[in-house]
Amino acid sequence: MSPATGFLENPLKSIEAGQPWAGLGGDALGFALAHLPEGRWLVVVDGADRARRIVGALKALTPERESLLFLEDDGRPYDGFSRDPKVAKSRIGTLDQVDQGSPVWVVATARALMQRIPTRTERTASVSRVASGGTLDRDAFAGALTSCGYLAAARVVSPGTYAMRGDVVDVWPVGAPRPCRIDLFDDEVEEIRELDPEKLRPEASVASLRCLPAREVRIDASSVARLHEELGRHCEDQARGVKLRRRVVEELKEGIRFSGVEDYLPALLATEDPMHAFEGFRVVSVFPDDIAAAARDHHQLAVRRYGELEDDERPLVPPSERYVAPEALLHQLADAHPVYGLAAEARDAADFQAEPGSVMAVRGTELGPAVKRLLALAESDVRVGLVVADPARAEKLLDMLGPHGLHPRPVGHWSEVLSGEVALWTGNLQQGFVCSTSLWALIPVSTLFGVSRRTRAQERAHELFTQGLTSTAQLKEGDAIVHRIHGIG
Repeated sequence: MSPATGFLENPLKSIEAGQPWAGLGGDALGFALAHLPEGRWLVVVDGADRARRIVGALKALTPERESLLFLEDDGRPYDGFSRDPKVAKSRIGTLDQVDQGSPVWVVATARALMQRIPTRTERTASVSRVASGGTLDRDAFAGALTSCGYLAAARVVSPGTYAMRGDVVDVWPVGAPRPCRIDLFDDEVEEIRELDPEKLRPEASVASLRCLPAREVRIDASSVARLHEELGRHCEDQARGVKLRRRVVEELKEGIRFSGVEDYLPALLATEDPMHAFEGFRVVSVFPDDIAAAARDHHQLAVRRYGELEDDERPLVPPSERYVAPEALLHQLADAHPVYGLAAEARDAADFQAEPGSVMAVRGTELGPAVKRLLALAESDVRVGLVVADPARAEKLLDMLGPHGLHPRPVGHWSEVLSGEVALWTGNLQQGFVCSTSLWALIPVSTLFGVSRRTRAQERAHELFTQGLTSTAQLKEGDAIVHRIHGIG
């Protein structure tokens, strides 16, 4: 049975029919996702690069909707280094938006969904709040911020920093675009004002502020007490680590946030499976086999590296309590709506037949061939939108295309592109797509030149052989491409 044709502007139809998606090359997946109804959606992918591309496409196509990343820590597990705090702050901000219950897109990697996170109760306990007209204990406030990873500084230069000078407290809350100044009279909060991020001059007043934690690991008296008890249990279970337990507890009591402290998160705070935070979300799984491979590879790497450490360096919290098992994650994703590269990978798939914008590329930098291909596409009633990154480039492109008889109509939004025309949209799509069956093509100008046919053939060959050749036609196509690339026959 031939696969059904999917239409980019009505992707919900195939979801409701239980049809997997396929043939969503380039930014076509983001385009299809953008046409789903507003709600709470979780898109799971194999790695950070794909996650960033999808979020980038969603932000470009639907800037009015909240599209967020949920990424794993950078680096390898158990390498002894603390992670990039920007990644943790991003993850904390995403979870805060999720906890608020608002409609949101979240694109998460398999590895990120395997890292256990503080429970919602713990996440709430790590938030500091200040209200105008209320009271504020300076020392308690500074202690609460420090315990959650904020840094004391002379000036608040980035999110996650604070500064105190007498009756003035400056703080840049994590997730906030601007720092704030809290003016005190004794312990009374007289006023809270936003600050200009560069000159730190007070501007508009605000009624209150919320300071999200800068790190997932909170180090305070209650968490250290929990750590002492939890590590005692691990020492008994593993018949080792008494000295290591003493060293870790003593350093954290002194407020020393040592490198790699994140490996002790489950002992410091109550944690949960990240998928619990996304309960109630509708889930889309992009390339399920790749997700499964990424999850299993990460689990194997974590267990192997943990076992290779010397006893005095191996964290007392084992991988089984730091990470979710891959089988558990894959079980949770079993009912997710799957997306495949090729329609042949799934029975009764809806094939959208979309390709990356690079399929329109021409050799060299001559505009004539590019114009002919664009006009030919428009003549088949396809809505062709050329995409440029900024207005200055748009003006330059119009000047270049005019002498070749192409005058794209500038539009303010991609949805304004009309059937059978070539229009010009200022946006930020990286790959774009061409989908003749849905009569849509959004093509970044950067993809039109400098990509040879041989490069496109190599990409297609890679797709065929990595996604799996499942039919005689695909086998023949793959062989023919390899022959052309290598000049055979």
